[in-house]
Amino acid sequence: MAYGDRETGLAVQHPAVIASLVSVFECFWKLGSPFLEENRASANEQALTSIRMSIIRLLADGETNEVIAKRIGISVRTCRAHISKVYEQLGARSRCQLGVLIANSGLLDLGAG
Repeated sequence: MAYGDRETGLAVQHPAVIASLVSVFECFWKLGSPFLEENRASANEQALTSIRMSIIRLLADGETNEVIAKRIGISVRTCRAHISKVYEQLGARSRCQLGVLIANSGLLDLGAG
């Protein structure tokens, strides 16, 4: 059985194992809270803003896409997508212009606070 194999299953029949799994599930279920739609959108937006601000700071430091991706812990492809959105938001057509627009935008001052 390989990790991620969706063709294989496991049947657990031992009462002690089942009771333990049910106990853990019920404990976490009681601790949980509803994940409301408005909370989800807000949390996603905040996370995205945080990631983009990290990317903007690293761009301002002159880092490459590969270094930025590694530091933030995302794939290079995802990093490029975020950088592309930053280009769109600021209206930049080149990396150099993006640096100037970031410097003039005041975004780095917002991220420092």
